[in-house]
Amino acid sequence: MIASQTSPGHYNDLLVRIDGEKAGLEWAGMRPEELRFARYGEEPHTIIRGGYGSRGESRRVSRMPAAHPEGYIEAFGNFYREAAAIIRQHREGQPIDPALAARVPDVRDGARGVGFVAAAVASSRAGGAWTPTR
Repeated sequence: MIASQTSPGHYNDLLVRIDGEKAGLEWAGMRPEELRFARYGEEPHTIIRGGYGSRGESRRVSRMPAAHPEGYIEAFGNFYREAAAIIRQHREGQPIDPALAARVPDVRDGARGVGFVAAAVASSRAGGAWTPTR
C-alpha cells in the first residue's frame, strides 16, 4: 500500500476499494461521480451519482442531478462573486478591472447564446439541416 500526495501523474487520486463476501465496490477520486459495483461471478457495473441505480440515502445527499458534478454549483458561486465585484466597483465609481470583466459574460455573450439556441431550434425544424447563427 502506498499513501502519497506527490506521486507523479496521480493528483490526489484517492482510490477506495471495499471487497466483501458477496460483492465489491470501487470509488476513485478522479471519477467522483461513479461508483463501480461488482457481485462475485457477475460483470461489474457503474452507478452514477444521483442517476439510475442510486437509491435512498445516496439520492438524499446529492444536491445536483446526475451528470452535473457537485462542483457545478460552485461554478455559479464563482460567477456571482465576480459579477458582484464588478457591480461593487461600478457603484463605488472605480474603473472596472478588465481581467475581471473578461471572466464574466456580458450582454453580447448573452445575445450570442440566444442566437445559438434560435439556430438550434431552426435546424431541428428543418430536419437537422445546418443552420448558421446570426
